[in-house]
Amino acid sequence: MAHIIKTCLGLVIPILFACSLVVARDIADGGNDQPGKCNQKPDQPQDNSNPIQPNITNSEPDNPNPDQPQDNPNAIKPSIANLDQPDVPQADQPHDNPNPIQPNITTPDQPDNPNPDQPQVNPNITIPDQPDNPNPDKPQDNPNPIQPNISNPDQPDNPNPGQPQDNLNPVQPDIPNPDQPPDNPNPDQPNNPNSDQPQDNPNPDQPGDNQKPGIDQPTDPNAAVADGGSDYTAPPLETGFLGEWVIDNPNAGVAAMQLQLMPNDKLVWYDTTSLGPSGIKMQPEGNCPINPDAKNQPDCYAHAIAYDWRTSAVRTLTLQGDAWCSSGNLWPNGNLAATGGTATGDKAIRMIPNNDDPKADFETRLNVLADVRWYASNVVLPDGSAVVLGGRGSFSYEIVPPSLDFKPRRFDMPFLKETTTPDLGPGRPVENNLYPFQFLLPDGNIFLYANNRAICFEPQTGNVVREYPELAGGSRNYPPSGQSALLPLKLTADNKVINTEVVICGGNSPDAYKVVDARHVTEKQFMPALRDCHRIQPLNQDATWTDEEQMPSGRVMGDLLDLPNADLLMLNGAQSGTSGWEDATDANLTPLLYSPTKPMGNRFKPLNPTTIARMYHSCSALLPDTRILVAGSNMHQFYTFDTQFPTELRVEKFSPPYLDPALDPNRPIIDAKGSDLVLQYGKPFKIAATLQSNETMVLGEIMVTMVYPPFTTHGFSQNQRLLIPALTSIENNVINAVAPGGGTVAPPGYYMLFVNRLGVPGPSVWVHIE
Repeated sequence: MAHIIKTCLGLVIPILFACSLVVARDIADGGNDQPGKCNQKPDQPQDNSNPIQPNITNSEPDNPNPDQPQDNPNAIKPSIANLDQPDVPQADQPHDNPNPIQPNITTPDQPDNPNPDQPQVNPNITIPDQPDNPNPDKPQDNPNPIQPNISNPDQPDNPNPGQPQDNLNPVQPDIPNPDQPPDNPNPDQPNNPNSDQPQDNPNPDQPGDNQKPGIDQPTDPNAAVADGGSDYTAPPLETGFLGEWVIDNPNAGVAAMQLQLMPNDKLVWYDTTSLGPSGIKMQPEGNCPINPDAKNQPDCYAHAIAYDWRTSAVRTLTLQGDAWCSSGNLWPNGNLAATGGTATGDKAIRMIPNNDDPKADFETRLNVLADVRWYASNVVLPDGSAVVLGGRGSFSYEIVPPSLDFKPRRFDMPFLKETTTPDLGPGRPVENNLYPFQFLLPDGNIFLYANNRAICFEPQTGNVVREYPELAGGSRNYPPSGQSALLPLKLTADNKVINTEVVICGGNSPDAYKVVDARHVTEKQFMPALRDCHRIQPLNQDATWTDEEQMPSGRVMGDLLDLPNADLLMLNGAQSGTSGWEDATDANLTPLLYSPTKPMGNRFKPLNPTTIARMYHSCSALLPDTRILVAGSNMHQFYTFDTQFPTELRVEKFSPPYLDPALDPNRPIIDAKGSDLVLQYGKPFKIAATLQSNETMVLGEIMVTMVYPPFTTHGFSQNQRLLIPALTSIENNVINAVAPGGGTVAPPGYYMLFVNRLGVPGPSVWVHIE
């Protein structure tokens, strides 16, 4: 027996020594800690924030056919299946789960319990090659936003971010058929990741190449609730209700060319002072201020109004300096700043205060901006100032503080000139890059898209730090105006941003404007609008455009709005032509519900159509009661009513599917008096709420969203962003949450805060963060 033992030891000891050398080498090669930024160098691998295509390395050979998705033989990214149920349904069919808390997920090659003194994790939920929780007394931080933390104290959360799941419902995951290759959200890239891509560092105490404490990846393995229940642990409630349209006001008097919801629950909208009478006279009767854009004659007609969305009441406002095709943003105190326009207003800034004064009106400064800002776009910065960028013939931007008294800070932006399609002659512009899409990223830089190209730049210097691949297929900005939005930003309890992604849809051919506009042709040709959509994750090291599901119909001049349940709504616009006077036809009357996290093929859902064409110069806004207000549409130089697409002065409200009355018992009602309405960056806050059913709210069924109210014009909602803060607990119907960590994620100001139960939102309260 002693001889046998000696022989065994002689074999085992060299093996253990070799393994120790490998471990030491791996620790020595842990890599450097690199923050995730849009200016990441290519040789510095970046944290992958794409929950569909994780960074995974393995020893398997590359897919020999990159055009076909590959069946995954690697245990690091297994096909998800329940070994006890061999008949696995297709990926788009939910699988019955005997445990409503834990999804049916099993993977092969799971090692035995390394600690016999600790109870082993449920054998039907295993993760290969994953280290144990470094602190077994605390539940482990879950960096996977799709598979939330499980409240069983004896079972650590899934710490493997390499297995994200394209399913908002972690209880019934999308279970692929092992005989079918999994759906690949990017048809240009095989499912098998590149073996050169670094693997997530399994040692949270020693950061590796793909582990960063900055943007896009939670890193604390000991947080009590990493994702705060921002993903539901029960199926979201479904409804067959496809929405409802109602007329809110038969004649508001002014067509909504530009529109802003303000925290005082008034919507301010306006058009132009240079193109004749509107549909309503100034109040009180006889109020006829001098209009410098109408040959300095008295003008008794209003060109701007404040609209009370609760009562539908209209109050006229005085608009000075022509605000035709201008831009705007809110200040941190809720005041509206309207910037630029044309003629006397091309360098103007106008401010209307956020108060309940029945006589509040615009205060105006003319000729104070650095450049002409006609067809420009704004984005609010972390300090509350705004980048005012672009405009016809203005290849620059400037930073405008939240004040009427300032010195312009101007920066050249050659990218705007590079993306401008040249004029066809004097007075015959084409451009294709006006009202550029710009979004503040969580790293403090700005993602800018114009025409068919995108860059990332530092707003305080103007330095372009990143250029992205060209988006082929068409032009997406004015006049072939497409739609774009920053997708909802999910936050962890330690204020990491889990995902940063931009979507762009629709638009038209680069030649669409010059074959339809009267300045270029005598016979109009209405080219069909584009149906395609594309997504990009601008903070990824290898960021590229991926094909999104196509829309059911083409669309230009549409709006793309955040909804309080983290879906989006696309509405308004046309199916042919471009922006411009009489340059479009075939109104797109059908709104689309866009669910960006659902499986491909299920992301766009047509809803009940309106009967009113909302085309050029129309607007929309999410209201605090979760409905959508829709106003405007004027295809003509003047207010015109005897035509196929008349100037539209009616105001509508649309109720999305979540307002199905059958869902009312699940609708949360916020108690403002018992809630924190002033938030501090990174600090805990509470929301008191009840369900209409009087059921007790529980973590895993509740999601909180914060929506910044955008300035909407010409199919782009400037400054729009939706945040999903982390929840830490719910006690006696009081939700405990963590405020966003800073102004790069949540610019200072007012947000609508909504509480959702399983996809059903209730009315919001206004909160202020700073």
